[in-house]
Amino acid sequence: PGSSASNNKKKSEKILKYASSASSGPQDLLKPLTLTFETPLKDFDSSKMKLSDTLYNPIVAAISLDSTKKIIVVKNDWTEDMHYRLVLDKDFAIDTLGEELKKADTISFKAKSEREYGSLKLNFKNLEKIEHPVLQFVQNNEVVISFKLASPTFNVKLFNPGEYDLRILDDENDNGVWDPGNYHLRKQPEKVIAIPKKISIRADWDNEVDIIL
Repeated sequence: PGSSASNNKKKSEKILKYASSASSGPQDLLKPLTLTFETPLKDFDSSKMKLSDTLYNPIVAAISLDSTKKIIVVKNDWTEDMHYRLVLDKDFAIDTLGEELKKADTISFKAKSEREYGSLKLNFKNLEKIEHPVLQFVQNNEVVISFKLASPTFNVKLFNPGEYDLRILDDENDNGVWDPGNYHLRKQPEKVIAIPKKISIRADWDNEVDIIL
């Protein structure tokens, strides 16, 4: 048994290795499906990746390779509670070591239900004092998602439940991110207003909060 296990290990090391985000549970309706590869890809052909329902009716998806060449991103408007299949042809991708799949592979997964999300409405008072407001949702000191605010009412039908810190960025150059400033150009960092109260978004719930700036 020991030698056959090591033989199996040697065989498995020669195959294209990747991890699918679908293996961690149902597909998030708000995010793409991702395939993350151990080794950067030398080549990939999106036409050899076929997304379909369980009856193999094709579904058009936007498929791209990120700049690290280690992550394939599959974007689609996922339908709640729907079961999907992503069929990978044997030669859909080759990594920089020349490895590819030994045979076609199928990833089966299900999309989340809309009940697993909360709707969110935020009513801002005094928003007009910020010229280019960008609303940032923060968890563990990292910006999870940002939205440009075009009006004092922010409304989203589906939002991932959890506790969030909120910040308002005054995005002077309108590029969607915080710019730290430049000492030599005598440019100040862009202003960020932290909102003291955390918000807690509950699943299957209409969450509404008034925020005074």
